[in-house]
Amino acid sequence: MNRKIELPKPQLCKTRNLKILEGLLWSDPVETTDTWEESKRGCGIYWGKNVTKEFLQCNNLQLIVRSHQLCNSGKNNNNY
Repeated sequence: MNRKIELPKPQLCKTRNLKILEGLLWSDPVETTDTWEESKRGCGIYWGKNVTKEFLQCNNLQLIVRSHQLCNSGKNNNNY
């Protein structure tokens, strides 16, 4: 797969339910921050390893599985 697909910039959501969906679709974990950061896409957020650790501990979980983000190697194991 060597082709690039251009997607239109997402429209900002105006209702609470759509805002939740927007957050789920456009938010991503990043290694550049330990806390929260506004997404450069215009919607959603970036979150860091401290947020991930706290979420896992508070919810008695060991792992978050995400499958919508491109990984050139086929998988990415971010063990926070």
